[in-house]
Amino acid sequence: MNGKNTTKADSYTGERQAISLFKDQRQDHRNHKSSDTVYDYVVNNICSRRFLAGDRLVERNLADRLNMSHIPVREALERLAHSGWTEQIPHKGTYVKRFDHKEIKEIYLLRQTIELGVIANVAQNATEEQRAQLKQLVDTLEAANEANDAERYRDADFQFHYLIVKFAGSQRLEKFYETLMLQIRYCCFVFWRLALEKHLFSVTSLQSSITHAMIYEAIASRDPDWARQVLEQHLKRSCSVNVAVLTWLQSQEESENKKP
Repeated sequence: MNGKNTTKADSYTGERQAISLFKDQRQDHRNHKSSDTVYDYVVNNICSRRFLAGDRLVERNLADRLNMSHIPVREALERLAHSGWTEQIPHKGTYVKRFDHKEIKEIYLLRQTIELGVIANVAQNATEEQRAQLKQLVDTLEAANEANDAERYRDADFQFHYLIVKFAGSQRLEKFYETLMLQIRYCCFVFWRLALEKHLFSVTSLQSSITHAMIYEAIASRDPDWARQVLEQHLKRSCSVNVAVLTWLQSQEESENKKP
């Protein structure tokens, strides 16, 4: 009799534990989705320059603004620091990170490693449909240049390079590249904003669109060596330009801060 009662009790306890575990897992899942929302919100605001380098990200303010608890916000802030978007200073808080020229070079080195690592494969194996997608983006770049549409140009530029990596067929590499491209997007956003302010957009975008057209032609011709050569020149130039622009902007900001 006691043995049966013990079995029922154990069964009941196990069921309660299973229910409790299921609830915990559901809560973790909800927190994770909410954390993703916070993460994306902050990254988008950094990329669009609504959150500037040095701005403090206050957990309570973000929770109130996004109407959620502090737990997913805290998780998101930790992820943002881990992925290089922010820095956490003990006893002070979390701040939007300022990218220096060394970090930009590191970001572009990773970009070059990925894109140059897949371009030969894409040039040799791209399908007719994939080549058509790249051609459509080249046409979009040319149209955006003529229309002086920096936002449209920037989006087509990113999509062109993203598709090159996507067409390589590695989901793991594609996922890593997506994260990397967010930081590249931030660097490029600063560059294109300055180009517009200085009325240099049409000149810089024209040169860039010609280079993208050459990359496409190399892929369409199934010429891996030509594709790699043109892409490498393009990425190196993009890196040097973005480093120069960010260095100049930071020097301007420092000069402004020193003024009485």
